[in-house]
Amino acid sequence: MKTYLLAPCLLLTFMVTTAQESVLPGPVKQAFEKKYPGARHLDWYVENENYILEFEIGMDSYASCYDKTGTWIETGVVVADSDIPQAVTAAINEKCPRHTISYAENMDNSKGEKFFRVHCFSEDSDFLFNVTANGKMLSFEKKDSYKAPEPEEESE
Repeated sequence: MKTYLLAPCLLLTFMVTTAQESVLPGPVKQAFEKKYPGARHLDWYVENENYILEFEIGMDSYASCYDKTGTWIETGVVVADSDIPQAVTAAINEKCPRHTISYAENMDNSKGEKFFRVHCFSEDSDFLFNVTANGKMLSFEKKDSYKAPEPEEESE
């Protein structure tokens, strides 16, 4: 009998948790709609307790970050590789000469900073660069690329 009661309780808990996470909090939604009234095709997710809202304005794709109180943190618009300033490319080449750009965003944040966030990869690592248009490196993050585990040999 206990087993039969446990399963519905777990299902109900999952459903309530999922429902709570599927609703964008009011303060975030209001702040977003005020800042970007013409936005369309809104998708969102939670990352590190912040709300990332992906949307379009005209033909441009954006991602904007808000905290749970609706305070705007930053926004980026995706840019073509050809729109990345030469000084940004030079700064990235200095840190990682052999890389491929995954995508880049022209960013601005609540501190008034304007910069390019460039996501790159090489043969063995992924990189995230934040660089001003004049080539000043604000931050640089290197992560090991995912490598699939080697298959185990079957013993006969």
